[in-house]
Amino acid sequence: RIIYFAPVFDSTEAGRIGAEAKLERWTDSSGKLVGWKRSSPVKSQGQVLFLHGNAGCAVQCGRYADVIQQAAPLNVFFVEYPGYADHPGQPTEKGLEKSADEAFQLLTTGGPVYLVGESLGTGVATYLAGRHSNTVAGVVLLAPFSNLTDVAQAHARIIPVRPFLCERFPSDKNLSHYHGPVAMLVGGADRVVPAKFG
Repeated sequence: RIIYFAPVFDSTEAGRIGAEAKLERWTDSSGKLVGWKRSSPVKSQGQVLFLHGNAGCAVQCGRYADVIQQAAPLNVFFVEYPGYADHPGQPTEKGLEKSADEAFQLLTTGGPVYLVGESLGTGVATYLAGRHSNTVAGVVLLAPFSNLTDVAQAHARIIPVRPFLCERFPSDKNLSHYHGPVAMLVGGADRVVPAKFG
């Protein structure tokens, strides 16, 4: 409860937000919600899988598709986490990773795959990069952190969090298995994820 701050919407409200952002629902072959997507208006040169940060959800990330598609003709896919927006379930590290991995498996064709992670989503993006190192063409991390334990310990200076924190998101360990290009952007005034952890 102190890690995840998931906004929750019903499907009608999520659909309204998605329509305003020019996003469409992304589902698997069984109709299960995977997230949201926006196809390139011209012939695509690849795919971006976006892993959003905390206190937000995939359907609220249309602004990232705007910027990405101004830079290059790419299809942009946003993974929704369990317990966020209208995606059923409870958020956990394993649940976020499972959702992201299932989404990644759906990107079987359409050119190179790039990962973009934002804050909490950088932990998920590095998990995918380490797991699919031969398939991922590049990784962009916005407000990344080495691992959640380091960040938690910085916020709870006098409490030893390592023995109690089950959710770890070990980005440093995950990235050691990925040898492709990585770009990082840290926030110098970020109080939640201080720049030193990036």
